[in-house]
Amino acid sequence: MQTPLFAIDNVNFRYTDGKALDALSLTIEAGERVALLGANGSGKSTLLRVLDALLFPESGDVRFCGELLTEDAFSEDEFAYAFRKRVGFVFQNSDAQLFSTTVFDEVAFGPLQLRLGAGEVRRRVAQTLERFNISPLSDRAPHQLSGGEKRKVALASVLVLDPDVLLLDEPTAGLDPRSQTQLMDMLDEWQHSSADRCAKTIVTATHDLHTLEDMAGRCLVMERGRVIASGSPGEILSDRDLLERGNLVHAHRHRSRHTHPHPGLHRPQV
Repeated sequence: MQTPLFAIDNVNFRYTDGKALDALSLTIEAGERVALLGANGSGKSTLLRVLDALLFPESGDVRFCGELLTEDAFSEDEFAYAFRKRVGFVFQNSDAQLFSTTVFDEVAFGPLQLRLGAGEVRRRVAQTLERFNISPLSDRAPHQLSGGEKRKVALASVLVLDPDVLLLDEPTAGLDPRSQTQLMDMLDEWQHSSADRCAKTIVTATHDLHTLEDMAGRCLVMERGRVIASGSPGEILSDRDLLERGNLVHAHRHRSRHTHPHPGLHRPQV
């Protein structure tokens, strides 16, 4: 049996104000597109941070390709370097991720940490800026950009490293429909760009039901730090009771005084 890309076994994590992950167990295979769904506080973002080894559980095991992810393991530079090269994280708040003085420097930061030569860094950055259609922003300061432009730069700064795994926290939040479509196209292109390496994997925390079928092949619905349902986007979207339980749809009260549940972003019925 093939070793899962990620294996989460009976993981618990608690913040000072309460438990975020509760005896959580799941696996993610290489090449999957997984969407994490759930209300605020359901544990989606915490799970992403655990997968990226930004947080470590108080109990339970987290493994990446069979290797246990622990604070001790990441104290060794060789292990940390190998993991960070393969796993990239794009935060929900782009301002928390962008810190360089120019867009070019922002996208170049990661390749420089990989100790690549100056020529290779320039080549990768130019290619990535072109792919994201943000070359004209190269000399701009990230804090001067629009929300959508910041989101593109944040994603470019991760994909320039060509990781095997991409973890996305609410990537379509604040994007207009055209930008959402462009994002889906870029992720498709990236996921199928390297057939000779480990299959590309995308794990996304999202509320966006509009893009769910393009974003994921498998959905995990979370509630209070546990997975309460798993299935294809079509299966999840057709389960009205589940969507209401997960606070993924809301009800509009119309003049007729009848209450009709709709997906929160008015996704057409499937």
